[in-house]
Amino acid sequence: MLGVAFYLVLGQGAQESVTQQLLSQQQIIARAEKSNIITFFERLGDGVATLAQTTSVERGDALEDMDTFMEQRKDTGIIGGVILTDKNGIVRFNSNVLGTRDVGDSLADRNFFAWAKNEAKKGEYYISRPLVSRIGVTKDQTIIVVASPVYRKGVFTGVLGVSVKLQPLVERFFGLMKISDQTKVYLLDENGDVMYSNADEGEALSDQAFSDRIKNA
Repeated sequence: MLGVAFYLVLGQGAQESVTQQLLSQQQIIARAEKSNIITFFERLGDGVATLAQTTSVERGDALEDMDTFMEQRKDTGIIGGVILTDKNGIVRFNSNVLGTRDVGDSLADRNFFAWAKNEAKKGEYYISRPLVSRIGVTKDQTIIVVASPVYRKGVFTGVLGVSVKLQPLVERFFGLMKISDQTKVYLLDENGDVMYSNADEGEALSDQAFSDRIKNA
């Protein structure tokens, strides 16, 4: 009986040690992936701001440079397209992964356009909260827009915006976080609501419970 007791105590201690190691490993991976996704948006933001300051974009002859921008990034599967609006928010140019040219729609009600028109300085960029796309190849999909204002001779002439598709983004950067079948990965917005998780549909209630716990943390 004493031997069994020692065996159970040692076994429980070993199990706790393994669990702690897994949790520590998971935390390290989560921090690394957070850093990677921040770097991704910083580099993309710098690229968008640079493109917005090119001579072709400023003079309204931007399609060739926009196509080049997309050609360099389309293989990632994350970037949907790049658009250029006029000063009123109407899409004038559109370059995307399918090569379609959807133009004429108004984006004047989007937060990134209001920021670019009323607050932004030349060379700055803006990362939007997730929103549902209304145009182009990403229509009806959840995207994040990285935008930068366009000026010509000090006068605001429009906004350049690049769409980042949320689903491929999280699958690429958060896929490595799943180190066991029991690992669940969550992406939450600023309100603590779950925007993405790899949990099965039958676990939707646990997703809501997780969200509630984060909100109250």
